[in-house]
Amino acid sequence: MSAQAAFQIIMPTANDAPLFAVRENAEVAVQIIQQLRAGRLFRLYAYAVLPDHLRLLLRPEPGKTLKDALKSLRGGIARSLSGRGILGPVWMPRSELRRIWNQDLLQAAAKEVAAAPATIGLTPNPESFLFCSACPEAEVDEVETAGAPAQFPAKSAALA
Repeated sequence: MSAQAAFQIIMPTANDAPLFAVRENAEVAVQIIQQLRAGRLFRLYAYAVLPDHLRLLLRPEPGKTLKDALKSLRGGIARSLSGRGILGPVWMPRSELRRIWNQDLLQAAAKEVAAAPATIGLTPNPESFLFCSACPEAEVDEVETAGAPAQFPAKSAALA
């Protein structure tokens, strides 16, 4: 079986609503992300739950697709938020995707996603932001080092 590509994903909320500015909503998002990671849907390299969007860096597990991951993320978070009384659409219809082709890009993207809270001015120090992979308590999968065997498909491979 060929290796899966990794993806950097931006998932904006509907109408750019600051749903995740509410701590409990951000906690729900992190909980769902971690449940799906633990359920072996994807490898999670970095994440940031920002007020009006999520940033993720992940690789679908073998036998899973990016479509599976996005559907589960969107649906799981939306269902959990509706249980908290947040009704109506949670997500914009489309997410921004960037396919990651090699380990150098994967490492750079992991740093970029983890630094997002500081980049957009939420905190001077991303390690102090509870809802991102820079936080010491965050659970993420280790980014492979540049010396590791190649685990990326050829650029001509079709998107999953």
